[in-house]
Amino acid sequence: MIAESLARRRIAITGSTGFLGTALVERLLRTVPDCELVLIVRPGRRGAERRVSRDILHNDAFDRLRAELGKDAFEEM
Repeated sequence: MIAESLARRRIAITGSTGFLGTALVERLLRTVPDCELVLIVRPGRRGAERRVSRDILHNDAFDRLRAELGKDAFEEM
């Protein structure tokens, strides 16, 4: 029911580099693949793009999604 209501929607998420935010991003990417996520990330010393890459995409929480999609498809996201 929730997945159907979020399908084809653009969802803005703040706090995505934190514990709960990372879990939310992973769950949405896995269960609602046709939604668009906009991650609002405060830049650190190295910039927001590196922070997303380091804190979110390389997090162990994404291992299941990475295994389901394959490494190439996951990186393409």
